Order: sequence, then C-alpha cells, then structure tokens
Amino acid sequence: MKHGVFTTLLKFDDDNEVQEEVMTWFKGQAADFYDSEIQKLVPRLNKYLDNVGDYVEKLCYVQAIH
Repeated sequence: MKHGVFTTLLKFDDDNEVQEEVMTWFKGQAADFYDSEIQKLVPRLNKYLDNVGDYVEKLCYVQAIH
C-alpha cells in the first residue's frame, strides 16, 4: 500500500474526529517511514537551492548589464 492512501472511506462528524484519526495514523507509522520521507527532503532542498542560486546569479547578471 502506498503511503497516504486509505483503503476504506471514512466519514467524520467534525474536525476533531479528523484530527484524532490523522494523529492516530501518524503515531502508528514506524520510524523508517519518517526517516525515508525526511531523507527525500535533502535532494529536494539541494535542487531548490541550486535553482534559486542560479536564478539569483542570472538576475544579478541581467541587472548588471542594463
């Protein structure tokens, strides 16, 4: 089963029930779930920083020649 996919349709009467169900789901996840998801952030952050750095460098270059 993929993470975040429910196999059963759940109906909630109010927001508190939704929050309780979500918290129960998070608490029920094994540590490797969190570790693997956190590890995915590292390449994403590097990609973002690399692209933003490139954008800033290009923007500064364009402003310098005008």
